Amino acid sequence: MPETFKESTFKGNPTFSVLTGINKATDEEYWFSFGLKKAQAILENIDALRKWVDRQEAPHGHNDKF
Repeated sequence: MPETFKESTFKGNPTFSVLTGINKATDEEYWFSFGLKKAQAILENIDALRKWVDRQEAPHGHNDKF
């Protein structure tokens, strides 16, 4: 199993990348990358993000607001 995250830089700024999938036919990896400000925003809203994911994954999920 490959690593699911990696750290790097873009134009001298730190970035964090998360593996989101692998193409089974080509073994191509798909990554989602973001910098510090987006990481901070995600962390500040992590509970809301978890609830949203739970709702979206639920059978017959709905899109009601929190």
